Amino acid sequence: MEFRIDMKLEVEDETDELATRVPITVQVLYRGGRWQAQCLEPLVSTELCETMEEALVQAAKDAAKELASA
Repeated sequence: MEFRIDMKLEVEDETDELATRVPITVQVLYRGGRWQAQCLEPLVSTELCETMEEALVQAAKDAAKELASA
């Protein structure tokens, strides 16, 4: 079985020493008993994870890093 869920997350953007929360849209995929999260802006894609929570946390961390380096 495979399916996708669109979700909104807020991640902290700590550029210019001012932390603001930025909303991002994440698509969570379930396939073969594992979870993956993808985001187009900023461009992020996690490895396959054991739980949905693990995929979402990794996507949020990766997105925050991308925003900080932009």
